[in-house]
Amino acid sequence: MASNRSFSVKIPTAIPNLYLRTPQPTDHDAKALSEMFGHKFNIRFEPERPGSKEPTPDLYMERIPAWLEMAEKGQNCFCLIALGSEEASEEDEIIGFGGLNELITKPTSDGEGKMKFANIGVMLHEPYTGKGYAMAALHATIEACFERFGVDVVEADTFAINEPFRGLMKKLKLEQYSKVVSEEGPGEVLYSFNKSQWNGCPMRNCLLVKAFQRSISKKPSKSEHSKK
Repeated sequence: MASNRSFSVKIPTAIPNLYLRTPQPTDHDAKALSEMFGHKFNIRFEPERPGSKEPTPDLYMERIPAWLEMAEKGQNCFCLIALGSEEASEEDEIIGFGGLNELITKPTSDGEGKMKFANIGVMLHEPYTGKGYAMAALHATIEACFERFGVDVVEADTFAINEPFRGLMKKLKLEQYSKVVSEEGPGEVLYSFNKSQWNGCPMRNCLLVKAFQRSISKKPSKSEHSKK
């Protein structure tokens, strides 16, 4: 299979030097992924998958080319959340995982047209929680769905017990677009909203203004973020 290393997507956020990017088949990215998905705190709200493979660097060296191929075909766009500079993408600091889990087209209710749906998510590595990175990454992902990927409806599903993610959605004023779709076991909540609803969210515009203000000011270094 071709490596697809030439295919890449980079999504800036409201925090300087924090961005989302497609993973590449490098030792740097494969090791970071194996460490994140091998850390139990990070995956405590992930559904159990019997027979799933051990998250090793070799496993992700195999998976990344397949992810890039799917992204290039417009089927999804898995991303690493990273801190770094514009010049050295391979030397950045991987702090999480997110992006678009799925991109699909569905017929409209009247059957006369089609609508593009995206399913999104975000996972932050434990050492980087509580710094606002997850909020910025989620905001940037939603913005990219509508403005870059031409999505009509953004969806996110999670266990009802996943308070950290539900808290992020509440801070973004998106709780009103949620509904309980299952009460069995840990329960399941689905968020679903369109571009007009997203544009009306106060936090969406607040973070966009913050991103603009920071874009015209001096950007702090990666080390400054690490000290916060």
